[in-house]
Amino acid sequence: MTEVYEPTRQPARSGPDPDGSRRAPTSFAQGRLWLLSQLEGERSAYNVLVPLRFRGDLDAAALTDAVTALVARHEVLRTVYRAEAGEPVQVVRPAEPVPVPLTDLSALTDDDREEALDAAFEDAETRPFDLAEGPVLRARLLRVAADEHVLLLSVHHIAIDAPSTPVLYRDLAALYRAAATGAPADLPPLAVQYADHAARERAALAGPLRERQLAYWRERLRDLPALDLPTDRPAGDASTDGGFRRVAVDPALLRRVRALADACGATLLDAVVAGAGLLMQRYGSQDDIALGTVHSPRDRAELADLIGFFPNTVVLRADLSGAPSFTDLLRRAAATTRDAFAHADLPFDVLVQELAPAREAGRAPFFRVYVNVDDATEGLPEFAGLTAEAIQPEFTTARFDLGFVLRSGGAEPEVDSVYRSDLFDDDTIARMLDHLVRLWAAAVAEPDRPVTELTMLTDAEIDDAVWRWNDTATDLPTDRCLHHLFEERVGRQPDHPAVVCGDTTLSYAELERRANRLAHRLVAAGVGPDTLVGICLRRSPAQPVAVLAVLKAGAAFVPLDPDYPARRLEFMCRDAGLWGVVTEPDLTDRLAAAELDAARLVDVHDDSGDWPATRPDTRVTPDNLAYVIYTSGSTGDPKGIALRHRGAVNNFTDFNTRFAVGTGDALLAVSSPSFDMSVYDLLGTVGAGGTTVLPTPDEIRQPAAWARLVRDHRVTVWHSAPALLDLLLEHLERHGEAVPTVRLALLGGDWIPVGQPARLRAVAPDVRFVALGGATEASMDSIIFEVDEVDPAWASIPYGRPMANQRAYVLDRFGHPQPVGVPGELHLAGAGLARGYLDRPELTAERFVVRDLAGGRRERLYRTGDLARYRRDGVIELLGRMDFQVKIHGLRIEAGEIESALRRCPEVTEAVVVARGTPGHTTLAAYLTAAGPVDTEALRAALGERLPAHMVPAAIVVLDAFPTTPNGKVDRRALATRDVAGPATGGGEAPRDDCERRIAAVWRDVLGVDDVTIDDSFFALGGDSFAAVRTMVALDNPVPVVELFKHPTIRGLAERIRTGTGGGAGELLHELTPPGRPAVGQADHGGGGGGNAIAYRPLAQALPERFRLLALNQPGYDTGGDPADFLDFDEVVRRCVDEVTRRVDGPVVVYGHCAGTVMATAVARGLEAAGADLRGLYLAASLPAEDPDAALAAERATSDEEWAGYLTRLGGFSGALDWAAVEHMMTAGRHDHVGAMNHLRRCRAEPPAPVRA
Repeated sequence: MTEVYEPTRQPARSGPDPDGSRRAPTSFAQGRLWLLSQLEGERSAYNVLVPLRFRGDLDAAALTDAVTALVARHEVLRTVYRAEAGEPVQVVRPAEPVPVPLTDLSALTDDDREEALDAAFEDAETRPFDLAEGPVLRARLLRVAADEHVLLLSVHHIAIDAPSTPVLYRDLAALYRAAATGAPADLPPLAVQYADHAARERAALAGPLRERQLAYWRERLRDLPALDLPTDRPAGDASTDGGFRRVAVDPALLRRVRALADACGATLLDAVVAGAGLLMQRYGSQDDIALGTVHSPRDRAELADLIGFFPNTVVLRADLSGAPSFTDLLRRAAATTRDAFAHADLPFDVLVQELAPAREAGRAPFFRVYVNVDDATEGLPEFAGLTAEAIQPEFTTARFDLGFVLRSGGAEPEVDSVYRSDLFDDDTIARMLDHLVRLWAAAVAEPDRPVTELTMLTDAEIDDAVWRWNDTATDLPTDRCLHHLFEERVGRQPDHPAVVCGDTTLSYAELERRANRLAHRLVAAGVGPDTLVGICLRRSPAQPVAVLAVLKAGAAFVPLDPDYPARRLEFMCRDAGLWGVVTEPDLTDRLAAAELDAARLVDVHDDSGDWPATRPDTRVTPDNLAYVIYTSGSTGDPKGIALRHRGAVNNFTDFNTRFAVGTGDALLAVSSPSFDMSVYDLLGTVGAGGTTVLPTPDEIRQPAAWARLVRDHRVTVWHSAPALLDLLLEHLERHGEAVPTVRLALLGGDWIPVGQPARLRAVAPDVRFVALGGATEASMDSIIFEVDEVDPAWASIPYGRPMANQRAYVLDRFGHPQPVGVPGELHLAGAGLARGYLDRPELTAERFVVRDLAGGRRERLYRTGDLARYRRDGVIELLGRMDFQVKIHGLRIEAGEIESALRRCPEVTEAVVVARGTPGHTTLAAYLTAAGPVDTEALRAALGERLPAHMVPAAIVVLDAFPTTPNGKVDRRALATRDVAGPATGGGEAPRDDCERRIAAVWRDVLGVDDVTIDDSFFALGGDSFAAVRTMVALDNPVPVVELFKHPTIRGLAERIRTGTGGGAGELLHELTPPGRPAVGQADHGGGGGGNAIAYRPLAQALPERFRLLALNQPGYDTGGDPADFLDFDEVVRRCVDEVTRRVDGPVVVYGHCAGTVMATAVARGLEAAGADLRGLYLAASLPAEDPDAALAAERATSDEEWAGYLTRLGGFSGALDWAAVEHMMTAGRHDHVGAMNHLRRCRAEPPAPVRA
């Protein structure tokens, strides 16, 4: 070491006590162990077992005398530890005889003897020590036979370390020889005792040495990342239950490793650090890896002959960045180790205390993996005519998550591993040890080759991952296109129903005829192979007609969902460079911004013209494009994925063959046309001879309608994302209905709740439940897993195995196959791969890569970004998205792991975890759906049993349903922006009276939260507009819903209910911006048909502080309100004008939305007439009707169900309201509509003056 301390001149110990004991300070390391014993109670985790086997004529009395003399020679073996003024001190007791009881096992049977030996070893290793009373060494002699004995020495770690063991052997042998022969012991006197070392250590660190070394470590460990160490099970409570595994190292390999280390100026320890660091890089995908080791001050002569607890734990930070060779790693490790050991005087415990790293109970701070080298030579000193053998115990106590010790001193070197058995299985550690040795072998064979290119897997592992688990070659059609599958069925079954939608049924022959005629129109207009044609249609039989027509014309279709925002549709049209769009007249305005040639907006319903009903000859091939699906992109703009016929034909044929889909099957198509699952719905089913049932636009978001369609059309195949099946199941369970005709469920696109198979089988007893995995970039699905029975140990439904002619690989970031159980990125290959991303060559090159895989296979691969791992049987298990990784206090977390833990809780049906906050202030929020009531505190406690504390979400929010994207997947971004409640911090005031207690009870029920205080914000607890409506309905609407937005705490809302005051009793305009804003600018909202003020809370939150927002909330309009309270149109206008002129002193802007545009216009006129400073009138989403009589007639002819379906397609309802609430809103909406149209009729009869603003 570069810094040493000199022997102190202060006395190392006090004078003797009356009983001859002496006191001395503990060393820092001893102080840590003593503190642990106080915190955890006396445990066996720090028992050190030193067993010896003797063969020959043993003198038991001499051995007892030798043990007594050993304890007399080394004071630390007769020291106890007491607390004085809260600090530990050593109490060195006078030497006394040490009992060595003899147990004779020689008369037992062989089996009984082995059992007795095992029990004795277990007792020695597991029986705790009492540090305050002692002894800290126990001895026991076992007679196995007349000439064979086993001595069990058990010592508390506070008195011994591993390098002390050879000292113990040497001294015990010499003392036994002396006792047996009567000769003096041939041992040098001890210059110091351990207590002297402890006192000197503390004295040295009272000076500047401490601060110098602390400064070094503070800088060296700055921003140290936690190691991502994959385990077989998540960490639960701290455990020291250990397992032991050993692997032999070829002596020739060890010699080569040692020689390479010598050539690099490194040691064997550096080689272990480099090898273990490289192993952890492959297992955890990190370049900055912390490993722990020990450094002992035994290089000082006066300490060399002492038994004691000397090692200081040292953190070694292995740097694997770049693409270093193994020689580079050795040099880096050597420099790291030398530097660390030069600053190893600072006790680890002081370092932990000063730096206070984030840590978990029972886990060492800074590192999870321990490494060391034991170079002790084999053989023991002579025990006076006895043959002595050290018994190597297989440790069952793990002080670290994982340890690697290279035992290099004997003729048969080996690597031992002690590991936490609650985290790892034995075969996992066996593989890990084998990989470590193989990395060393690969490194010394090519020491200058980048370590990123070294292979650590065995040939058998490579064969499994690359070949055997991807043996999927299947004879499926390779010369057909998607439309050919349908065409082959037409001749066989022309009259069979191909498509059913509402009251319309198209037979195969009729679908063929219509598609052919439209295809000829497209060909005549210039469409051909690889031309891109958009399809923008509502759900109707025209959809499959258009899709087939585009394919028959040789082109590729691009789905354009008419419900998408116009701006997104414009981007897709321009980005794809569409030739044109097949659409219908009333949707052309949705495409106006794309500025397409009007001649290329093809009306799908136009059946004029003498177009042939025969198939056009377009010479399209399986390698031509079939369709382009747009998915969200990381840049914010969607990206188009260009798919060929070949992949879809392969996958659809695989499905239909594997599950015998045919003429007797019907599929209900519930997926969005912009989701790739819809391609199978429209083409895969008819390609097998089945029937596609299309819900109408009014039915597509109604689970009740789905259930009816399944029954009416005897649907046999369900194909969707899991979230859509959940909606169906919730309806069926709520109404006690069943769908026994469903025989096949194909679920993909998102996580499948582990309870979903059982729920579906409860209503469809004969169903085959199939999990699908993959990516749009690989023709929808590449991986398949049929769920027979759900294993209770599953955290999630397994992903599965590759489908026919598809391949899947779990690779590390360097392109190497990962071993079983180790996460890596899922890569897909085979027939299904897309051409790439449309007109995005850089992104295509980034995500579609060519790799030379181990085992000699060269593949074009799609990098999915999914984190996955192999199970032992080769089934792939999905772990989450790689981009869902977050960091909390510098600790990297996979949201998927927490979600899996939540799914294992019986009350949870599905869970999603997202990160919230800003960098440096990130927290985790868990959103979940449940089968019944959820005790969130109990749930957090359950998570705490399975996950480290930093992985337990700060907030848990129970939802009725997850928000979904248009494709039916859970919308994580929407969740991340949702208000949540954090854990209770204490100090909140509980509800004080019946009114407050009633509100609190409703909040707990609606929001799924506990421990509500009267000052908690409804919206901070996860409330939203729908929850607000449900809350006020549950409270019997004592005040309008908007009052909850104005008074979002129980205290404020209860006061409003009790007094009927606040914000102006009886007023129609409610101020949604914070009160007290200066009256510089104002905004008055004219409302929307049937709605209320709460819809404008987001606008109020977004307005600059110089604006106030007054929003209209009409009497009776809240859910559960009385239509008798409705006001007529003119009365509402009059009161709004009166309130604005009375309450607003400044300029005014009026805004009206949808049906509210008529009222907003009337209010604006009234304000001008009253002399208000009207600065503007803004109308959005709709203009006043040109023909109010026609609008009134249409309103009378439209049912509530039709209105609700229309508004649902516009996003007006999410399914969170029951039908009674929807029906009431329809009544209010009709009242608004009739009043507005009657007002317009009067305006036509007597045109008013135009608005001047």
